[in-house]
Amino acid sequence: MTKPKQGEIYEHFKGKNRLYEIMTVAGEIVWYKSLYEDKERKIFVEDVFKRPLEEFCGYKEFDEDYTNYDGKEFKKGEKVKRFTLVKGLENKI
Repeated sequence: MTKPKQGEIYEHFKGKNRLYEIMTVAGEIVWYKSLYEDKERKIFVEDVFKRPLEEFCGYKEFDEDYTNYDGKEFKKGEKVKRFTLVKGLENKI
């Protein structure tokens, strides 16, 4: 497992505009902030979140068919990386 680093930008599996910047990794906890706004879900730019490192770097397995915000479809039982590093955006947003 590659540990995320401060300043790196990650995309969440839910869709392209779900970008997050790593603030720090403290022990086994990843602290990150949103780089987007979703008023419906009450997420705003620079909201701070935390997850266990293992979960952040791990996979999401779908309990049912799922379509993300970009229209990408996932089937029940399919696994996808929860967060993916976006190369080239580090410290540029």
